[in-house]
Amino acid sequence: MHSLQLKFSAVVIALLAVACVSLAVIGTQNLSDALETEGRKWATLFVETLAGDARNALLDLDMEQEGDFGPELELDKFVEKAGKHKGVGGARLLNREGRVIAAKASTERNTKGRQRTGIDMAEDAEAPCEQKGLLLECAAPVIFDGERLGEAQIEFDLRVMTKPVVSRNSKQFAIAAVVLLALGVAAGMIFVALLVNPLKRLRHGVEQMSEGNVMIRVPPTSHDEVGELTRAFNEMGDSLAQK
Repeated sequence: MHSLQLKFSAVVIALLAVACVSLAVIGTQNLSDALETEGRKWATLFVETLAGDARNALLDLDMEQEGDFGPELELDKFVEKAGKHKGVGGARLLNREGRVIAAKASTERNTKGRQRTGIDMAEDAEAPCEQKGLLLECAAPVIFDGERLGEAQIEFDLRVMTKPVVSRNSKQFAIAAVVLLALGVAAGMIFVALLVNPLKRLRHGVEQMSEGNVMIRVPPTSHDEVGELTRAFNEMGDSLAQK
């Protein structure tokens, strides 16, 4: 009878483990997708804000006199401020020719940048974002009075937003899985005990009857199949006692 308990417990544990893992994977993936969507919205808003902040300085840069570094210093401050935000791996501003005039990485300055927005892109159009793994690259044009002055770009690491939440969520799933497994095993053991105890009594009755004690009877304790089997055993005992 102990083997029945072990087998039933093993089946319950396996089924619950599969269910818990499946739910954890599905829940974590859905959460990650939702957070990535929010991260895309945040990055889009952030790069559009950077483009708006840089508009006047880029306009001044177009009209600056030789030796006037005011607009460039202002653009550097905008990029420096943007680069300090958690998750922002890269930030830069390009002029109308596509030259990097301000960047978080100093080595990018005065290099030829890759413009990611179309020349005819409307000012109120949503900033395009390109996702490479968990790295999100977003760009927004800098437009003044219908004229394109340049482009703002940022790279945002989505792990900054998803990793802490997913990690916390995974721990909660793990705790819930352990509790669920414990409850499942306990419930399974109780169920098996309720099934095994009547069978033990019935086995004892069969052993007594095989030794010649035809008066042995086993009181049925349920109306299920085990109870029907017990009643059938008692009827067999009645038949043998009448002979």
